[in-house]
Amino acid sequence: MVQIVEDEGFVVDEKKTRFLSPKVHKEVIGVTVNDGVIKAPKEMKRMVRAMIHYEIVTGDYSGNEKIRGYIAYIDSLEKNYRNKIIKYIEKYLDDTITLFPELVEKFNQNKLYNQIPDMKQHDISSFVDFEDETDYYSMVVHEREEYLYRHGIAL
Repeated sequence: MVQIVEDEGFVVDEKKTRFLSPKVHKEVIGVTVNDGVIKAPKEMKRMVRAMIHYEIVTGDYSGNEKIRGYIAYIDSLEKNYRNKIIKYIEKYLDDTITLFPELVEKFNQNKLYNQIPDMKQHDISSFVDFEDETDYYSMVVHEREEYLYRHGIAL
């Protein structure tokens, strides 16, 4: 291998050279390469999901283009990543976030991809029995307020 590198006019820097067994995690320029399979970093995929969650919960969709860029990049490394993200987003269609009409409206106006179904507003009875509705709704509102507060967003 050293001969090939040198034949191409490059110099091997021994301090930066490591020989790894096939079972060792290999990362090259931020991309994981194991057994011939290329994957995007887990941290990047986690960040994309967090950005999507932030948009849906806050109603701030100013990062849509950036998110689409990350999704396109990851999808170029891992086929069908875009479809996985769409399925991830579709889980929010039956989430307690649907209790907030302003968030439902913003979601439908700012979907990342047109193929994502519209979000429909749900009633509290979709999530809990009648006798627990008030307490449950208060808890959901409180959780959202705490999230917004932690992220420095005023109501």
